[in-house]
Amino acid sequence: ADVLAAFIGRRYGKHHINIPWVGNKRTLEGSLTFFVSSFVISIFTFFFFGQILPGNSIILTTGNVFLLSFLMSFISALLELFSPSKYDDLIVPLVSTLIVSICAILMNVW
Repeated sequence: ADVLAAFIGRRYGKHHINIPWVGNKRTLEGSLTFFVSSFVISIFTFFFFGQILPGNSIILTTGNVFLLSFLMSFISALLELFSPSKYDDLIVPLVSTLIVSICAILMNVW
């Protein structure tokens, strides 16, 4: 998602988002690309590991797959947008996974 967002943002980005502490230019087009691509990846991941191969976990309903995918994508896109460029490759996966894990626990699906 990160590489695709950077490519689309640099190539087609017209609406710049200026955030002083980030370090790199961000665009609305790149951020939306990050959201959409991470949403698609999350759907496949949650569907595969939540319904096809749940292991010892609770089997996720289709609604929970979409809800958790939306949460993961939305949180990840916000973290990518607001985190400093030097640290976003560390911050985005750690914090988004932590937050979605807490949401899954609160939803009683983990």
